[in-house]
Formats: sequence, structure tokens, C-alpha cells
Amino acid sequence: EAEALARSGDLRGAIRKGYIALLCELSDRKVIGLARHKTNRDYLRDVRKNQPLFENMTGLTGSFERNWYGLGQSEMQDWEDFRDRYRRTIGEVRG
Repeated sequence: EAEALARSGDLRGAIRKGYIALLCELSDRKVIGLARHKTNRDYLRDVRKNQPLFENMTGLTGSFERNWYGLGQSEMQDWEDFRDRYRRTIGEVRG
């Protein structure tokens, strides 16, 4: 869905959908536990002991927050950077 949003020009939506996909994938792999009350910072705390995952997820979280909550216009490079880091992060996760 994120790729389709990006192709249609909704880069903000694509990054948001990608971030949600990241959280769902990490939950499916039993790396984090999803909960309505948790914030993005809570999820980062959940992975803090795994330094490579923490670093990647910190970057993804920052990108999501800048693009979703920020006032600036999302650019194709923002999406491409997010997508590449997402793929690298998921590829490195064991679960």
C-alpha cells in the first residue's frame, strides 16, 4: 500500500503507511508488542538493547514524525530514503 501511495504522489501517506508496516512487522516477529497506549518513544525503548535495530528505527521514527507531523512538503527522496532504511531494517531483524 505504501508503494501505491508513493506512486500516486501521496508521499506523506506512503511514509505513514510504511511506519505502520514497520511496527506491525516487528510485532509479528515478536520484537515489540503493539498497544494503543504506546507512543513511538515507547517502541524505541522496546528495542533499545538491540543497537543496530534501535539506530535504524530511530531514523525511521524521525523520518515518519518529520513527514507526518511536520509542516514541510514531503519529497520523493524522503520516501526513497525511508523505503531503503525500512527494507534494510526488516532484513536485519530476526524473529
